[in-house]
Amino acid sequence: MFFIVLVLLVVGCAEEEARIELSQYDRSPGGQVAAVTVVESGGESTVVAPSGDALFVRELGEEQWQYRKAQWPARIEEQGLGFFDVVTRAGQSGDFVPQRYFVHFGGRLWTVAVPSAGKDALILWSDDIGQTWREVPPPEEALSQRPSQAGTSAVIPSLRLIANENSLHLVDGQRVWRWELADGEVVEGSMWTSVDLEGVDLEEDEALDRSTESAPLGQPRRLLPLRIRNYLPADETHDYEIVTVYGAQLEIYRRKREEESFEKIATLDVVDRDLQRNPRDGTLFMIETSGVYRSEDKGESWEKLEITSDSVGAEFHGQFQFIENSSAEAGYTIWVSGAYGSTWRSDDGALSWEMVRERDLDGRAVTGIASQQNGETLWMSTAGRGMWRSYDQGASWQEANEELHAGQTFDAAVTEDGRILVGTDAGLFERVETSAGVEWNALHSRATSAIYVHPDNGRIISGTLGGSIVVRTPSGEQHTSEAAPLGRNEEMHFEPPHLGSAGLAPSAVVHLTQRPGTQDIFAWSHQQGPLISNDGGASWRRMRLGTAFRNALAGSVVTHFVANQDQSYFAVTRSQTPNQPTQLWRSADGGETWQATYSFMEGDEETPMRLIRVPGGPLVMAHGSRVAMSEDGGESWTVIPGPWERGAVTGMGLDGQRVVVVIDMPHTSEMVWLNDPVESAEIASRHRVIWPQNWRLFADRPVGMDVQGAQLL
Repeated sequence: MFFIVLVLLVVGCAEEEARIELSQYDRSPGGQVAAVTVVESGGESTVVAPSGDALFVRELGEEQWQYRKAQWPARIEEQGLGFFDVVTRAGQSGDFVPQRYFVHFGGRLWTVAVPSAGKDALILWSDDIGQTWREVPPPEEALSQRPSQAGTSAVIPSLRLIANENSLHLVDGQRVWRWELADGEVVEGSMWTSVDLEGVDLEEDEALDRSTESAPLGQPRRLLPLRIRNYLPADETHDYEIVTVYGAQLEIYRRKREEESFEKIATLDVVDRDLQRNPRDGTLFMIETSGVYRSEDKGESWEKLEITSDSVGAEFHGQFQFIENSSAEAGYTIWVSGAYGSTWRSDDGALSWEMVRERDLDGRAVTGIASQQNGETLWMSTAGRGMWRSYDQGASWQEANEELHAGQTFDAAVTEDGRILVGTDAGLFERVETSAGVEWNALHSRATSAIYVHPDNGRIISGTLGGSIVVRTPSGEQHTSEAAPLGRNEEMHFEPPHLGSAGLAPSAVVHLTQRPGTQDIFAWSHQQGPLISNDGGASWRRMRLGTAFRNALAGSVVTHFVANQDQSYFAVTRSQTPNQPTQLWRSADGGETWQATYSFMEGDEETPMRLIRVPGGPLVMAHGSRVAMSEDGGESWTVIPGPWERGAVTGMGLDGQRVVVVIDMPHTSEMVWLNDPVESAEIASRHRVIWPQNWRLFADRPVGMDVQGAQLL
C-alpha cells in the first residue's frame, strides 16, 4: 500500500542554514485494511489484519494493535510492491474476495504475493503470526500472471488459495491442486497434489466468439478464454465438489465423491466472485457483481436473493461469511457486504435480510468479517476506515483503530497559524500537541483527497473520494455539499486517477483552488470534471467543458487545475496509456475551448508536471529536470536555470511569494528557495536535505508539499 511520509521542517533563517533536517510524523489512525482473520489455538485468540507491507495483530484482551512488518524471503532482491498488495488489490478489483489470497490453514497464515512488477507470484506462509515468512514452491504446471507494468498497484495473479478445515487448495485458470493435512500437521514432503478435473471443459474453441456483449463499432470483438473461477472440495459432511468455469457464460460442474468425472449441471449469465457452502445444511451461495444467488439442490438451479433495492450499494464486491450465533433463528448469521460499504445480515437462513451498515458516502468497502471466541466478538475490516468491532453479534459497531496506522495520505496542508492538516482515506486530521504528547484530532471522517486553506478567511475546504466538499470555519462549524456525489450517472466521466500511485475513485475531488481576489472556489472531480462555487464552497455547479476537450481527456487524468484572475484556466493532464504525452492545457473562455500549450513524454520513471501560480505573479511549472515560468498566461515559457538540471524535481511549493523546489540529486537531496519571480528568479538559498533514517523504507518519493511561515510540510 502506498502512503506518504509526513515531514516537518523548522526553517528559521533559511538563508543561513547549510543543511535542513527533516523529521517524520507518525501517521493518523485508520485506513486501508485488506482482510481480517482470527487465529485461535491453545486457548489463545489473535486477530490478524493485513495491510500494505505489514500485519496488524491484536491478541485477546489487548488494548491496541501491534505492527509487524512483513519481510520478503532473502532471495527476493526486487521488492517494488507491498507484501499484501495482492490482497488489497483483490478487494478493489471486484474479481475475487481477498480471502482467496490470505487464509489461515494448518496453524499457519498463507498468502499469495507479487514482489515487484514483472515477477511471478509467490506462495508464502508463516507459523508465528507474521513475524517471519517462508516460501512454498508452486506446482511446476501453475499458470502465473505477471504484473504488466511498473508501479505500486499489483496486478492480481491467477494463483489463489481456498482453505477448509482439512485441506488447502491452490487454483489457477486451468488447474486445481490440494495440500492435505495428516494427523493435524502440514505434510511438507507431499507438496501439491493435482486434482483430476475429468469432465470439466477447458478446451478453447477458436470458432466460438465468447464475447459477453457486442463490441463498439469499429473495434474488434473480444474472445474470452475458458478459465476456472471457483472450486468447492468435498468434505466430511458433503460428498460432492463443485467447479465453476467462465467463458461466455458461467458453467457449473459437479462431481460426487465416488464418481470419476465432473458433470455440467447449470449455466448462468453471471461471473461468480465468491462461492460458499453453508457448513450446516449444504446450501450453496454465490456472489456476483449484481447480487447474491442461492442453490438448495447442490448447484442445479439458482435463485437470486432480494437483499436490497439500493442500486448503488448493491454492487457486491464484498465477502460472504457464516458465523455461529446462538441467538439467531437459524443458529447462525449470514453476512454479505457490498462494494461501497453496505452490509446486510440474515438470521433465518437467508429468508430475510437486515441492513446493519449503510453505504459509505466515499465508497469505502467492507473487506472482511471474522468471529472471535464463538461469535462473542466480531471484527470488520474496511478499505479506508480501518477496523471495527462488535460485542452484540453485529447489531452495533465501534471503531477499533488503537495504534492501527494504515491510511493512504492524499494531501496535506499547513494553516496560517501553523496547524498541520492531513487528508487520508480515513478522514481529515489535524496534528495537535497536548500535555500527554502529540496526537491526531479527526476533523471529519470523510475520505479526504484534496485540501485547500483559504488565505483570506482561514476556512479549511476539503474534497472527498465520494465527490463531496466539506467546508470548516475557524470556529469549528462544518458544512458538507454533495458537489459530485458517488454513483451519479452523468454524461461526463473520466478515467480514475492514480496520483502518486494512489488509486482514487472516479468521483474523487483531486484538486481545489481559488480565483485571486474573489469568492470563487474551484474543484476538479473525475466524475463531473470542473466545478465552481461562487459562495466560498457552500454550493457548487458544473462548469462548461467543451466536447473536444472531454474527448481529448480520454485515457488521461487531471493532476493540477489553476484559475487565473483574467478568467483563464489551466489544467495538467497525465496519460494513463503508453506513448501519450503529459500536457498543459489553457482555456481563455471559461472552459468552453482548450488548447495544449506544452507537452512532454514520460520516461521510464515518473516525472509528474507541477504547476503553481505565484500570487500576483507568473505561473511556474516544473517537471523532471526543468523549471520554467510564464508571465503571459502560459503562451510562452522561460526556462529557469538551476541545480535541478542535474537531478529531478520531486516537490514544489510557495513560501509567500517565493517558490520552493525540492530536488532529488544523484547522491543527495536539496531544497532551493527562489527569489520573488516578479522581480527575479534567482536562487536565494540552497540547502542539503537530511532525510529521516530509513525513510526510503516508508516512501518512494515526495509527491506534494506545502509551506506556511516557518514550516514546510
